[in-house]
Amino acid sequence: MRAFLAFMKKEWMEQVRSSRLVILTIMFVLFGIMNPAIAKLTPWLFEVMAESLEEVV
Repeated sequence: MRAFLAFMKKEWMEQVRSSRLVILTIMFVLFGIMNPAIAKLTPWLFEVMAESLEEVV
């Protein structure tokens, strides 16, 4: 268990120092904001695409 905790501490410090943790946090926030917006726009997008496909056929 000590080895695991030491490894986790080392990895945590490496992520903080290399600023990957900041980038990962920003990505999670962006996807968290975009997901409800995409869910709200999906029905409208299907309607628009269905209309455009009807015109082609």
